[in-house]
Amino acid sequence: MASNDRVIGFLTGYRRTAEPETLFVWQVAVAPVARGQGIAGRMLDALLVRPTVAAERFTHLESTITDDNAASRLLFTSVAGRHQAQLERRPMS
Repeated sequence: MASNDRVIGFLTGYRRTAEPETLFVWQVAVAPVARGQGIAGRMLDALLVRPTVAAERFTHLESTITDDNAASRLLFTSVAGRHQAQLERRPMS
């Protein structure tokens, strides 16, 4: 995402090889000056409705979040709510 020709946020992800119906979001980053403005959520929302992603018919979105990252937990909880998706939290194995 850009503002005034400066990159203020990005996200990366990929299809899980072992679970091709799963889109794994590897990283969501927003510049410190732009945090708290809903940019991360808008980037995820835009990704999920992007025609090339929507055509893949992913049934799961997955990410890893450390216990101390409350902002990321809130981000994915709110995205799940906006998309009427079930949210499951479980320890990594």
